[in-house]
Order: sequence, then C-alpha cells, then structure tokens
Amino acid sequence: MLADVHQHLWPPAFTELLRARTAAPYLDGWTLHLRGEPPYAVDPADHDIAARTALAHTDGLGLALVSLSSPLGIEYLPPAEAGPLLAAFHDGALALPAPFGVWASAGLVAPDPEALARTLDQGCAGLQLPATALLDEAGWAHCAPLLDTLARAGKPLFVHPGAAPPSDPGAPPWWPALVPYVQQLHASWFAFRAFGRPRHPRL
Repeated sequence: MLADVHQHLWPPAFTELLRARTAAPYLDGWTLHLRGEPPYAVDPADHDIAARTALAHTDGLGLALVSLSSPLGIEYLPPAEAGPLLAAFHDGALALPAPFGVWASAGLVAPDPEALARTLDQGCAGLQLPATALLDEAGWAHCAPLLDTLARAGKPLFVHPGAAPPSDPGAPPWWPALVPYVQQLHASWFAFRAFGRPRHPRL
C-alpha cells in the first residue's frame, strides 16, 4: 500500500475558528497570520476536501495521514483557546473520507494524557508533536506523560517542525522553512537519541 504520512488538510470548522481569532494564529480570508512568519496566502484548493480526496486517489494513495500544522503554534495556546481548535481539527479530520487518516495533536501548556488516550482511541494513527517541544531533556520530560500514553497504545510519534521565532525584518520568506524548521528537527532528533530513547525504549 502506498502511504503518505505527512499531509495537511484543514477541516471547515477548524478553518472557521481560525477566522474568528484576532490574534495569531488567525486567518483573514485565506491569508494566514503567524507570530514568526510573514503573512501567507493559503491556496483554498489545498483544503478542499473533494479535490484533495480526488488527488489522493489519482496519486494511488492507500493512506494519507493529515496532521495539525504545528507552525501555527496551537499546541502552545492556553488550554481554553487550544481546546476548541484541537477538537475541531480532530473531529473534522477523523470524518474525512478514505484514504485519509489523522495524527492526533495535544495541548502542551498542561499536557493531558487522558485526553490524548481518548483521541487515540477514536482512531488516530499516532501522535504528532512539534519539534520545539522536544529540543532537550526538559522537553522530553515535560512530554513524558503523553509519550507514555502513546507507547501504551502501541502507536508511533511523528515529529513536525514547530512555530518559528520571529524572523529579522530583512529575512526572505523562505527563511523559516529552511533555517529554524531544519534546526528544530536536527535538535529534536539528537535529543531523542540522548533523552527520549532511554526513557521510552518502545517508542
């Protein structure tokens, strides 16, 4: 079976919640505003469920796993803000037609392993965490309750670039994707080898 484990597709209810926000992350029409990146013109076709389903079938995919866009920084919002966004994403993504599946996401201000267990039980393939959460020993310790829950479920961890820090005013628009995103993944991989693997040998 041909699988793609890294796709993004925003369900309509999730998109509307982003439009209702007035602080980053938020959508103004289809223009995405983040704290660390210049405004980005989102292509509506990228989040058209019918079009994306047809494309996945054309590509011959037997499985296409969609995940929350971690550079949005939703995982780090206060729980009262993150909760509705996470619920809208999970509910909408889990309702997508075949061949789509979904990675779970979790709030990181106050990690809730019980909530994660419920989300995984709904059919998520595993857990996505932003690389910014796993850069060092302290990050792996903070996320340990979530990772223990994930390991008990026998499901994998997917590490995705997290939110970029604010760029210098003169930085080109490609800077976040090619500099801080890459640095985050580099650091999180070696932190996994040093701190994550010893504590979570079955992850």
